[in-house]
Amino acid sequence: MVLPLQRWGKVSEKALQFAYALSRDLVVVHIAPQDQGGAPFTDDLIHVWEDCVEKPAQEAGFEPPELVILHSPYRLVTTPIFRYVLEMERKHPDQPIAVLVPELVEWRWY
Repeated sequence: MVLPLQRWGKVSEKALQFAYALSRDLVVVHIAPQDQGGAPFTDDLIHVWEDCVEKPAQEAGFEPPELVILHSPYRLVTTPIFRYVLEMERKHPDQPIAVLVPELVEWRWY
């Protein structure tokens, strides 16, 4: 299971819980702009990773997900994830790979 995340929040937490319900083999992918050394979202995600992801996963008896940071020029998102999934498919041809894309849906008409 591949889970793309931009930042840590309630949507990310729910997506991680749902991903664990589907598969225990989980990789979290973060896309960082290549032109910026310390992108704010990347720094925020790395700082909270241990406390908000690794420790709770271990306490629940799960293997913590691997955090993969992909650098992308021109802030492309889809292409780096697609390439990463193709690379995983080549490395593990016998395993199915799913990509779970978290999204917040607002239920207001405006």
